[in-house]
Amino acid sequence: MSSNQVFFYGIVTDNQDPDKLGRVKVAVESAGADNETPLIPVLAAQAGKESGMFMLPDVDDQVFIAFLDPQHWHAVVLGGVWSPSSQPPKTDENSGSDLNADGENNPRFHRSRAGMVLIFDESDADRLDNSRISTAYGTHAGMTASISHS
Repeated sequence: MSSNQVFFYGIVTDNQDPDKLGRVKVAVESAGADNETPLIPVLAAQAGKESGMFMLPDVDDQVFIAFLDPQHWHAVVLGGVWSPSSQPPKTDENSGSDLNADGENNPRFHRSRAGMVLIFDESDADRLDNSRISTAYGTHAGMTASISHS
């Protein structure tokens, strides 16, 4: 790749890192030619010694990467990108507020490929019992708490 461009979209081609460092290979289209990166790190919300948040992109996921040098030898995956062929998930529990359809932007959630869902629903600021974990089989675990205002 020879370009002054620093940021690129790409498609994950390999997510099996033999060194177990959570790196991926990414196919990047640049100047009309397809190029694959070597194994590059994935930015994490928290990465510490034997701790952190581990969410490796899947093969065929679209990602956004930054090259850290003009030769494009060193790069990092900054995050995943949704597209028409790979759309954001829904909770399938509260479709009126999924993806901010109601304009309130209350639910925050993570949904796995298998349908496991971790939901933080802030539609009632005085109650936290709208936070729950769900499985694809309909099993739920809720968290109940009240907030007292002083």
